[in-house]
Amino acid sequence: MKNNILRKCLIYALMVTIMVVQKWLLAIIPNFQFTTLLIILFFFVFGIKPTILITILYVIVDNLYMGTFHLIYTPIMVLAWVSLVLILLPFKKCNNIWILALIGSIHGLIYAFCYALGGVIFYQIDIVAYMLADIPFTILLVVSNFITIIWLYKPLHKMLSIFMSENVCEKK
Repeated sequence: MKNNILRKCLIYALMVTIMVVQKWLLAIIPNFQFTTLLIILFFFVFGIKPTILITILYVIVDNLYMGTFHLIYTPIMVLAWVSLVLILLPFKKCNNIWILALIGSIHGLIYAFCYALGGVIFYQIDIVAYMLADIPFTILLVVSNFITIIWLYKPLHKMLSIFMSENVCEKK
């Protein structure tokens, strides 16, 4: 029993690490990251509760490491990323990659709006001006979410499923 809990904790910590590192490595490209893809992947491999836990830990670790932990932005980022998990709930049985890519793209818009709310609250920026200035970055996020899900979801799902199988992770 203890080994199973420890195993889960280690796997979830590894997933948080993967999320944080991929974001830092891809930071040179504005609004391009695999976070949406990974959250969708984790939802279908681990389920809702572990994915929410991984997502919250990802936001906290990322914000603490980057020095961007903020009482307004951090909860908004948690809300933005957890909203993707909640959006996926009605699609628990979905196997259609195009629907998942569409959900990821739509979530790019939701994420951009949530982030704009932080700017409005913290910096008192006009939301319309912010959203207009953010259009190119939002388009990049929406398109990159769609493409990365179409391109990488199935191979990553297969790899993670093999990794999670009893034969690979359990001591013989």
